[in-house]
Order: sequence, then structure tokens, then C-alpha cells
Amino acid sequence: MPLFDMRLEEFEAVNLESSRSVSNLPTARLTKEYHRTVKEAIESLKEQKPVRKLEWSDALFLAARDHCNDTGLAGKVGSIGADGSTPFSRIRRYASAQGYQAENLVYRSITPLDIVFEMFIGGPDARGATYNLSTEAVQYAGISSCAHASRDQVSVIDFAGNLQPNRRTNNQLAQIMADDANLRSSEATRERQRAVKLNERL
Repeated sequence: MPLFDMRLEEFEAVNLESSRSVSNLPTARLTKEYHRTVKEAIESLKEQKPVRKLEWSDALFLAARDHCNDTGLAGKVGSIGADGSTPFSRIRRYASAQGYQAENLVYRSITPLDIVFEMFIGGPDARGATYNLSTEAVQYAGISSCAHASRDQVSVIDFAGNLQPNRRTNNQLAQIMADDANLRSSEATRERQRAVKLNERL
């Protein structure tokens, strides 16, 4: 809550009718109506009963990553992928899930605090997004963020109540780690080549 109170202080520190932006939030959000929404969200959170801490899920991360990469490149908005997938079908790729399953989407926000903040107070799906963060039905979560062709950035957050990752999860994670290691190796090689060329010119 202190972080949310700090964000409210940021809003109150600027002229809400001006064109200034705060913490990467769109300038269109700096309105009296939005300011009121922020205050109402904070008061609601103060009355919210504590819920259990969400556990990280590699399977949900991979499901979120698939949608992030798919819609980010295509510039598509919403939970239905450019490949026709749904949150549920993407989760089934990597785990056997039972009980509650859901997905939140946050556009343009960059920092972790802004992403969480937007899930509580921003957009037409804010109520559903807030519920996914505050219900005891959710035990696991996974998030992936990437560039978006029409919204600058998209963050996909998948939730589930109970799930069992399948073999594909470990295989996909191993491939991602291998690709990342190869990328770092290639970058290091290019950096070394540049250094050698620079040294030859000296």
C-alpha cells in the first residue's frame, strides 16, 4: 500500500489538467476522473482482506510468453491470439490445469509497479483484473512482457488455481535458456571482434 499511496502523491503533485505525464502513464490518464479512480482503488485495497502470496509458475510464464510474442508482433489487442488461441488453450500447452484460470493484459506500462497499478485502476477490464489479484481461487501466476506493434509494450499475466506442468514446460525452458546463452555468446563474440579491430587501428 505505501507504493500506491506514493503514486497518489505523484498525481497530486502535478496539475491534473496539464499535459505532463507521471511515471510513464499516458497523459490522457491525468484527469480529475482518473485521479478519483485512483483514490477509490486505494481505499478499496485498504479494506481488502490479505490473500496468500502468488507462486511463480514456469508453465504460466510460457503460456503468457506465447501470447505476448504472438500479439506483440501482430499488434493485436485482447486475449484471443493472432493464432486463434485462448488463455485456456495456451495454458494447456504446458500444464494440466484445474479450477480457476484467467489472464490479465496491460498495455504501455513499463515498470513492474506501473503494471500492477494498471491492473487495479486502469482500462475497461480493471474489475476483472483486480479480482484475479485478490481472489483465493488463484495460487499460481506467470508473466511475460514484450514490445507491441501498436501499443508500445504488452504484459501478459496468466493465473491458475491448480496446475501440473507437463514435459513440454521443461523442454521449452531448456530451449529458451540455450537460445539466451547462444545470444549472449554471439554478442560477446561480436564485442571481442570490435575490440580486436579497434586495437589494430591503434
